[in-house]
Amino acid sequence: MIDSRSRNVKKNIAWSFVLKAVSVGLSFLVLPLTVNYLTAVEYGVWVTLFSVMNWVNMLDMGIGLGFRNRLAEAVAKQDISLVRCYMSAGIFSLSGIGLLLLILFLIGINFVDFQAVFNSREISEADLYTATLYTGIFVIATFVLSVINQIYYAYQQAAKTGFINIVHNMLMLICIYYLTLQAEHKLVYFVFCFGIASLSSRVLFLGDFFARNRNVWPCLSLVKISYIKNITGIGVQFFVIQLAVICLFSSSNILITQRLGPEHVLAYDIVFKIFSIVTMIHGIICAPLWNAYTEAYVKKDFIWLRQTIKRMIKLMVPIGAMCVALILLNEWLIAVWIRKNVEIPSCLALSAGLFAFISCLNNVFAIFLNGVNRIRLQMYLSIISAMVVIPLAWWLMGVMDVTGMMLAIVICMSVGTLPLGMQVRNILRG
Repeated sequence: MIDSRSRNVKKNIAWSFVLKAVSVGLSFLVLPLTVNYLTAVEYGVWVTLFSVMNWVNMLDMGIGLGFRNRLAEAVAKQDISLVRCYMSAGIFSLSGIGLLLLILFLIGINFVDFQAVFNSREISEADLYTATLYTGIFVIATFVLSVINQIYYAYQQAAKTGFINIVHNMLMLICIYYLTLQAEHKLVYFVFCFGIASLSSRVLFLGDFFARNRNVWPCLSLVKISYIKNITGIGVQFFVIQLAVICLFSSSNILITQRLGPEHVLAYDIVFKIFSIVTMIHGIICAPLWNAYTEAYVKKDFIWLRQTIKRMIKLMVPIGAMCVALILLNEWLIAVWIRKNVEIPSCLALSAGLFAFISCLNNVFAIFLNGVNRIRLQMYLSIISAMVVIPLAWWLMGVMDVTGMMLAIVICMSVGTLPLGMQVRNILRG
């Protein structure tokens, strides 16, 4: 079983690298087109808008991750009846939340002063409203359809999520390239490109999964309160952590917009994307491990768990080397990639390198704890970080410009590294 589990993890990691390389290649082609199609202010508005709207993915009350873990446990037990019950409860719950969010969004959008929110008068209130309306609808629909990602993870087929990203980025590339050939220029056209790519890619793979697995087709009659409670029990803790993630990461663009102006988002976002190469590579390696940890923990396979964690900690050496390389090469990479003069603050790359390294190290511990449903400590630490990051970032940006935002995230993330590592060690003692 150890060899079988390890082989499956390695296969998923290998395929994920190949697929991610293609996906990243496409996304790196998308960004220059985006930067050249949108003005600096429009780009800042889009990134800020998407970041805020993407909070929807954090507002599922943790049901998505709770569903993933419970479904993975059922799959590990090879109980088809239980798998179908959790599949039905999870999809029904996420669809219900999506409908509620859509209703609230359509009501709430009418009470927002968008030019004040985006701190800009260059784009009309009407255009900002339209862009926000359609972005919200597309993001909420994508939120529901992205249940396919949790299903693939639960079935230990993490590599297949890479195909979804490839289709998404390919459609984005085609649509944005088409926009660049048109004389008329509007932010809302770009929003529709996002919507077409997001919805089409997920519908395609949902249909493919259930066509291949008709025996687990969800059914409304199988939705029971007991299964929803099992999903939401662990899900509430995931939800608190997700809210903290909003404060740590997703709020950064809106904070920069409010503190410094939307034009400062461009430099921050480009440097963040450069160093996301490191976290992306590490994430590819970690993704198949989450539910492999679940299976091993259910079966009390502590030997495999200890060996795997040791390998992941050793992996931090080349991860650190990658961070250093990107710190030294970031200006050259940006010049080659963007081919447009972008002013980058001198210390921003150093802060981003620290962020990438600490993020990966924390992820080693967090993925294991998520997989074995031991996340209470992680929840408390995330609450502390969320309480500190916004005032700290606001103050540091006044001193260090946009670099202060990144440094504030680094400081808050560092708080949890040692406690999480100690918790993992205690669990692995068996």
